[in-house]
Amino acid sequence: MSKKFLLVFSLVIFGIIIFTGCTSIVLPTEETNIVKNGDFSDHTLLPTVAPTDTTNFGKWFLFEASWWGESWNATITQNSEFSAEVLTHGAAPWDNNDYWWFLQLAQWLEGYEEGTTYVLTFDASVTSPNEIHVALWEEFNHTSQSDDGNVIFDKVVSIDSATTVELNIPAYTLTDPNNPVKLGFEFGLSATDSVIFIDNVKLIEQ
Repeated sequence: MSKKFLLVFSLVIFGIIIFTGCTSIVLPTEETNIVKNGDFSDHTLLPTVAPTDTTNFGKWFLFEASWWGESWNATITQNSEFSAEVLTHGAAPWDNNDYWWFLQLAQWLEGYEEGTTYVLTFDASVTSPNEIHVALWEEFNHTSQSDDGNVIFDKVVSIDSATTVELNIPAYTLTDPNNPVKLGFEFGLSATDSVIFIDNVKLIEQ
């Protein structure tokens, strides 16, 4: 082996040592999903969770206005997808109308930060074209059972086939920093002749 080769080799090694000593390798940060059990691997669906029940925040629950005639089949399938089929539509006693919020798959969020923009994504499919309503809600009465608050974001989403839905959630300042925030998938006005599947729900800081 020649002295010239040894010299070049030594300079290369020395350069590598200097370079790695002066720089650091930056690894990508892992995105934090503030929706818990977004893949529905835990098949638990709780009955309605009040905004006072902080022990069950971060868990999926169902709301059904059955007392006004609303009904559905809502479950988590063996494939770990949420499945919803509206059976009957109801009517509110004050105006005889039906509303999206009469049927809900919802979760009180843990880790929502006010003033932060988020991206909500989820996989959706249907047995025939249908619509759902997606909403983020600030609850005012975090010390009571009553339901009163502000809509942070809401949108009717049309689903014709298997798709991944992406929604940009704007930054929002809470009326009270102690107020909980609810993510809701609402089915009160969805068609009755279609089964809707939802999976892989993620709410990521933008």
